[in-house]
Amino acid sequence: MYTQLEQRGMAEPPVNVSTLRRMKAEGEPIACLTAYDASYAVLVDAAGTDLVLIGDSLGMVIQGHDTTVPVKVDDIIYHGRNVARGLRRAFLVADMPFMSYTEPAQALDNAVRLMQEGGAMMVKLEGGDDQVEIVEHLARHDIPVCAHLGLKPQSVHKIGGFKVQGRDPGKAQEMCDAARRLQDAGADIVLLECVPNEVGAMIRDALEAGSRVRALSYWARASPISPRWACRAPRTRRDSARSRFTRWTWRNSSTAGSSRARSAGSS
Repeated sequence: MYTQLEQRGMAEPPVNVSTLRRMKAEGEPIACLTAYDASYAVLVDAAGTDLVLIGDSLGMVIQGHDTTVPVKVDDIIYHGRNVARGLRRAFLVADMPFMSYTEPAQALDNAVRLMQEGGAMMVKLEGGDDQVEIVEHLARHDIPVCAHLGLKPQSVHKIGGFKVQGRDPGKAQEMCDAARRLQDAGADIVLLECVPNEVGAMIRDALEAGSRVRALSYWARASPISPRWACRAPRTRRDSARSRFTRWTWRNSSTAGSSRARSAGSS
């Protein structure tokens, strides 16, 4: 009972939204990795990962589909439960699958399920200006939200494949404007996938300094298997045994050297 209160006395207490705000304000990099089961959850948590995402990418890397479109809310809940059991410190974020947030009431119902049944602490949804109303509705009901811009895998059939977004200056500006509106609507995190570094930096700078939003920029490449983002997110982790800081670097060996991910505030 009151596990969270007891864990506040830990050398590294559980990450929450306030932790992420502090890290942003202090310029400390935030490390994020995906996990789909308890075994990997234990490993990434022990390594010091700050955010763990239950991505709808499980449809491709676990279920063997060509896209994330077939993934259902029940799939995310199942894997969320497993991952939650393996975490002690990391903050758990869950994807809202394709067509699970088409209008405010539906989005709220599914977000509640992901949190109550799946153990999520935040939900992530894809979209720009068209999702402002949804984000406002969820935030009004105290649901932490991560807004996903750039490459949106759930829209792969509409955009014609997994490819870099925002190369056109006009599209880049639209993305930047959408990020601001999502921030104002109540998004706690703005995540950018597969955008040029310059666009990620522009959006990072456009978001309010010291605001609640943490702009996370991911560089991804499409592969025949999955448009996985390769985490090379450096982070500082306290070595409690020696009371010093050590540096950790994550690398996805399958995409090392060709794709990268970094928190936009790490520069």
